[in-house]
Order: sequence, then C-alpha cells, then structure tokens
Amino acid sequence: MLNRITPSKSLPSIKSSANAHLFDKSSLNYFRSFSTDNAKKNAKTEIIKKPFFKDFHNLDNIPIDTAEFLINSMQVMMKLSSIQKIKYDAIKAMLNTMAKNQINKKIILEVGCGHGADAKLIAQLIGGSDKVIAVDSSNRMIKIAKQMSEHSNIEYLAMDVNHLSQQGYKKYFNGCHADRLLVSCSDYKKLFQNVLELMQVNSAVAFTDVEPRSIGIHPFDDTTKIIIDQLLQGFVNKSLAGNLPALFIENGLKNIEVIPAISEVRDFEDFCKIFQIKETIKSALESGKLSKKEGDTWFEKMILASKEGKFLYFVTFITVIGVVV
Repeated sequence: MLNRITPSKSLPSIKSSANAHLFDKSSLNYFRSFSTDNAKKNAKTEIIKKPFFKDFHNLDNIPIDTAEFLINSMQVMMKLSSIQKIKYDAIKAMLNTMAKNQINKKIILEVGCGHGADAKLIAQLIGGSDKVIAVDSSNRMIKIAKQMSEHSNIEYLAMDVNHLSQQGYKKYFNGCHADRLLVSCSDYKKLFQNVLELMQVNSAVAFTDVEPRSIGIHPFDDTTKIIIDQLLQGFVNKSLAGNLPALFIENGLKNIEVIPAISEVRDFEDFCKIFQIKETIKSALESGKLSKKEGDTWFEKMILASKEGKFLYFVTFITVIGVVV
C-alpha cells in the first residue's frame, strides 16, 4: 500500500505553532545551534577545485580543501528552516510508525550520520533507555559528530554500513533514518538492500533524498539553465528521490508513506557556500558552455537579485517511510 501524505498534517504528535514550522522549541533551538557565527566564520569562500556532492561517500580520501568545503556546505544547509522541517517531519514520521507498530524498546540506525545532528535529535525525542547507533564511513565525520552531537543515547561508529551485518548487527535494529544518503551512492539499490538486512520485522525505515533534476533558480534565463545543467554534473543519481517509492515497493516494504517537500535558499551568498558557484561557472567556461562575460554578468545579476529579495533557489525532497516485513 502506498500513501501520499501531506507533511506534518498526518503526524498528530508534532507540535504546531504560529511559526508554521512545526518544531517544538527545544528541537528548533538545537538545529539553530548548528548555524552559529563561528560556523559562518569557519566557512571557506575561496574556490575549491571541482567539488562534487558524490564525494560525500569518500570524504577521507579526497583533498582536504574539498572535504572542508563539503563539510561546511552541510553546516550552511543545516541552518535552513526548510531543511530543518524536512528532517524533523521525516524523523517524527519514523517514530510515529514505530509507535503504531508498538515498538517500545527502540534501537535506531542513523545511516550516513555526518555531523550527527539527526542522530542527536532522534536521541532527544526518544529519550529513556532507547538507543541510536549512528554510522558514517568517514572517520573525519565521526570525529566531528562526537564533538558536536554528543549524547548518552548515541553510539557513533566509523564504518561502512555495507559491512555492519558482518559485525553482528544483522536483524538488530527496529528503526532506521537516512537523509540524502543514496543520491551520492553509485550502487544505491545494493546499499538499500544491505540496510534492510540489518532491520527486524516490523521495523520502520525512513529515507529522505533530493531530486536534483527539480532544481530551479530565479532569476531564470539561458545562462541560469547552463548553470543548473552544470550543477547536475555533481550528482551521481540525478533522479533519485523520484525513484524512492519504487525502491521501497520493489524491496517488499509495506504501509509506505510519501512526504514531498521543497527546500529553498533566498540568500545568494548561502547558495554559493552550498554549491561553490564560482567553481561551477569556471567549469562551464572550461567546457565552452559560457563566455567569461556571460559568467560574470550572471553572477552580478544574482547578487543584485539577492539584495533586492528576488533570488530564489529551490529543489524537491522526498521522504519515504515503510515497514519491513
């Protein structure tokens, strides 16, 4: 059974407020803690040579400047209210499904934990003696997560999730959450199947991913289209989110729910920190898609649009929740 649900409205345990972001105060403050002035000061703005989001799966084996750019990019995204809401809705949907399945003693797997923000939010929401095991293949990310997102209910593991079943975790978990894990994975179907091997019957699995082909930028013109096409080159799976429901169905999960959402950025400076847009323009120049004048003119146009409150970047996210049989 496949259900398309409106974000938050089908989740009665989420607290509503006049701010319409559906966070409780402590959760919102927690997410905001990842976008402090120090994080802004540490964010690099110089050009990094061809950083691709696919390198998230290889952070320990890429040049340090590229790794730092990608890590700082995550920090910038963490402060976006739209990203915060997407994460919160996905986690609450997973926990609500676990409650419906009467899972009391929770052992939740957070795959590709990164900074550990999602793992810590889960730990705060479940409380008690329940446990979160947060896994990332990058030793660098696990070190950061332990510094930024320490919690008594979280165990951090620097390990490839594909190897967990050989380490005694087969059929060990009854909940799983992952955010933007598969979009940068070359064999996402195999990774998803390996995650399912770790889950008990009646486990709740929640995966959120982005649909790169849905990227939109305003003001839009012929140069903007070239920039968007160039950005798409940084993604391994350009139509991943749209394939998520089918992935759940093909692997036999039941009670499938789909939560669509839009993330947006209205500040061009933040957009540049996420995508390192000057390097994107440079790549377009090198490939002959743009002239230097066209690239410079477009960049100045976006700066002006941002100052006037007219810049907008947006992209579709899809969260899918299902139950393991």
